[in-house]
Amino acid sequence: MEIQAILLLMEIGTPYSQIIHKIARQMLIVFKDLLVNARIEKIMIDPAIAAKAKRSGFKKTTGIKIFFALENMDNYCLRIDFPHKGEEYFHYNLHEPGRTTALPLKPFEYRALVKKYGLLPELFFEFEGKFWFRNNFIKKLQSKYGDEKHRELRADLEKLFHEKAHYQMFNGSIERSEMECFIVEFGTALLHMNFGEFLYEDTGQNDIDEEMRKMKLQEIVFDIMMQYYNIKVIEELDDCEFKEETEKLKSRFVEILFKSFTNAPKEIGSKEECFKMELEDLLGLVSVYCLYS
Repeated sequence: MEIQAILLLMEIGTPYSQIIHKIARQMLIVFKDLLVNARIEKIMIDPAIAAKAKRSGFKKTTGIKIFFALENMDNYCLRIDFPHKGEEYFHYNLHEPGRTTALPLKPFEYRALVKKYGLLPELFFEFEGKFWFRNNFIKKLQSKYGDEKHRELRADLEKLFHEKAHYQMFNGSIERSEMECFIVEFGTALLHMNFGEFLYEDTGQNDIDEEMRKMKLQEIVFDIMMQYYNIKVIEELDDCEFKEETEKLKSRFVEILFKSFTNAPKEIGSKEECFKMELEDLLGLVSVYCLYS
């Protein structure tokens, strides 16, 4: 809601130029559709682009990264990219853990596909009124429809996926300097709103997968924490101690931590050290790792 409010003010606010209005209007449409029920975990703006600085020998293409989670706990990163070789226009990129994906289809777009090719449940899934590309979409497409008789379907969906994976932001032309001005104003508005999930950081770093792993780990921490607090409430009500249940919960958390999140233990300690910690202390350390490392 805060992001929507900022973009709405930038779309109609008198202090802003017509170009800022135009950019904010386009982003508002996409954000309202894509992030309507999402939880935004982090917004990163590249400080070099915000300062309109030129980095010697390096062409910056990503201006903003937005990490978010849907209500079904799927995690994504939305990138706003400047024109670059192969995609000579401002565009959105969407990432899921481990790979690039594409912006979801609106219902009328999916209905057009169904009318032409029939239902495609192995390639798309519906969530919150939109039709999302499934994991490894191109691989699934080629596996299911790789034969000659499906050549047209395959070509259409490959083209559609590419268009949605590099989704063009504007119909008309926007200059680089105009987009840089928008990013400056957007960052300033986020700061004035005290938006706690916003920071200036080099968006050129290939850290998307690591950030999404941290998002997933935060969800696990929250789930373990809720189970732990339930145990503590029962202990207080019954005036007894459920140490065995707490130790089982801690063991399960440690096993998940060392099996699925290999980078986190380097910051927290060895497996043996984690088993020796109190569960509350361990949860605190992992939370700090997710937020600040």
